[in-house]
Amino acid sequence: MEIDFTTQEVLFIYGYFKKKIQKLDILKSTPNCPIADESINQEIELYSSIVDKLKQAQPNLSNLDSYF
Repeated sequence: MEIDFTTQEVLFIYGYFKKKIQKLDILKSTPNCPIADESINQEIELYSSIVDKLKQAQPNLSNLDSYF
């Protein structure tokens, strides 16, 4: 499958997913979190998988990691 995203769209998706992973990590570490760890971990894995694929396609995205 090939999807033709603009650079701006790739940056947006990458940044959004990185932030989402951070929020899920915070939620997971919250005492008495009402969401099962397994569910949160599945979401984190999904977002991480997409982030990894974006980094493979655009290796320069790794340079942004220090900003998240």
